[in-house]
Formats: sequence, C-alpha cells, structure tokens
Amino acid sequence: MLSKEFEQLSMGETSESSDSGQENESVVSSPSTSSSKEPLDFGRNGYFPVTNGLCLRNQYKFLSLLGSGSFATVHKVEDLEAKSTVAMKIGRSGEMACKKEIEILELVSGGHENVVQFMGHFSVFGPYGKHSVMVFELLGSDLSTILKLAKKPLSLSTIRKYSKDVLKGLDFIHTKCGVVHRDIKPENLMISETGTLKIGDFGLAVLSSEGCTRFAGTCEYMAPELFLGSAISFPVDLWSFGCTLFGMVNRFKLFGRGATKNLDIDEKFDMVFDEHSIFESNPEPWLSPDDLIKKCPMMEKEEAETISNLLKKLLDSDPNKRLTAREALEHPFFIDR
Repeated sequence: MLSKEFEQLSMGETSESSDSGQENESVVSSPSTSSSKEPLDFGRNGYFPVTNGLCLRNQYKFLSLLGSGSFATVHKVEDLEAKSTVAMKIGRSGEMACKKEIEILELVSGGHENVVQFMGHFSVFGPYGKHSVMVFELLGSDLSTILKLAKKPLSLSTIRKYSKDVLKGLDFIHTKCGVVHRDIKPENLMISETGTLKIGDFGLAVLSSEGCTRFAGTCEYMAPELFLGSAISFPVDLWSFGCTLFGMVNRFKLFGRGATKNLDIDEKFDMVFDEHSIFESNPEPWLSPDDLIKKCPMMEKEEAETISNLLKKLLDSDPNKRLTAREALEHPFFIDR
C-alpha cells in the first residue's frame, strides 16, 4: 500500500511567470483603509501576512489571492508604476528553494512563448523573517480548472493545440536550458487570454546536469524511475505529460485514488517495487483505442488509435525508450493534421 510519506508529496503551487531582476530588499508600506483580509491566515508557518490593499515598495498593490501551496502564496497584484496587473509569488520565510527557483526562472524565461514570463524578483521583510518575492505575467486559468469546468470532453483540436504547446515548451527547457521541470501537471499549465498554453511553476525544477536524485513531485504524475532514486532527467517530464494528455482525453486521472482515476496509484508502486511491469503484464486496456472511445464517444477509431500509440510511447516504463519532446512533436497525432 502507499505509505504516508508518499501521500504527503508536495503538490507544487500554481504560478505565473516573466524575466530577470536585481536582488533587492524591500519594506512594507501600510495597507489602504479599504483593504480586506484574505481568507487564508498567511502568518502561520512562515507565510508572509497579506491583506488586500497592502502595497510593497510603493509599487505593488495586492488585489486578491490566486492560490497557495506548501512553499508559497500567489497573488493578483496591481503594478502601480507600469499600470498593469501581474502575478506575485511570495515564498515562506527562509525558503532556500526560492533561490534555486529564481536561478531556474532566469534561465528559462523570455526565451519561449510556451514558458510563463518571469518579470523580476526582490526580497521583503515581514514579521516572520525574510521572504523571496517573484513577479510574473498574469495569465488566465490553468488546465486543471478548464478540465474541471468542462461539461464535455475537450475537442481533439484543443487537445492537440494544448499538447503541442506543452511539448514545445518542454523541448525548449530541455534542449536549450538543460532544465527538468519535475512537476508537469494540469495545475501548472497556464492558459493565456489568447489561448496559448504556458508552462509555469518551476519551484521543483532542477538542472539535468546536477544528477539530482531527490524525491519530489506530485505522486500521480511522477515517473516510475523516480521511486527508485534514479538520477532525474528529461524523460520524467514526458511521463508527466503523458498522464496529463490522458486526463485531457477522458477528464480522469490515469493514476490516483477514488472514482476519478483509472489505475489506483498503488499499482504504480507494484510496478516498481514488485519488480514487474503492469505495462508488460497487462495489455494496457486503459490506453487501448476502444477504451479511449468509451471515454470519448465522439472520437473516431483512427484518431483513438493514434492517441493510444502516442500515450504508450510517452508512458513507457523504460525512460530510455520514452519519447523526447521533439520526437513527440513529430508523432502522427500532430504532423498528420
């Protein structure tokens, strides 16, 4: 059975992004009289206390809370100087992970339309210590929200568009930056007002050259080799994308618990720790064209066969046989349309 330590994996907070900036320290100005308290008690556990109307550096005015995670909170903020609205991510006090995240963001940002834009960073002191602050372009919804609100499966043209955007972004961060994201999932895939999908939240990202083996990520989307302590490299992101693509096709998680999954997550652990592969012992009925058509009746047989083939190549239990992002972009699912 799945142990509690696996059940408590970081979920990775939702974030939006943009480019460069000097490390500066800042003090907090008083909130305006019209401010209203956020529903979350930010003061606990080292979070920076925020109220709507609070202004940082006499420039950034807090408007609303966008999300919160294990290591940071994300806010919708008005940039009074630029007269624009941005997203701001504030790390917990003393979070060393923010330093690494900023280094990664400066590597990947500004170089590709399918990576969120990082606009800069600075530090702020609060009652609980020093916090890293990151400023990003403000995007719209994330893919997870879109899937939850959809009353019917996404159209194949939309799935194809979003998938190409993810793969193009992954190809860029892998081949041009040497970065492994480690937390590709619908919650971290942001959609702009023009419909462009962008990869966000690089809080768990690492450089492939570091040979990192630290266990981290979102369990439902983690590649099997991560549970063996293998050095982390690009194939882990393609596995995660495969799980995400499966979810786009039928609106259910591939791995998970309860009614919203196809395979119980314990089966992934059986695959790794019982030294056998469900991918070999089971003819992938959950990836078969017939099963995909059951979940999405409007799908043509030929389309289902093409998606099934792509999924199997992304979800190969051997990372050395898994498609790269560039190879996936050359799959018939994309080039025949």
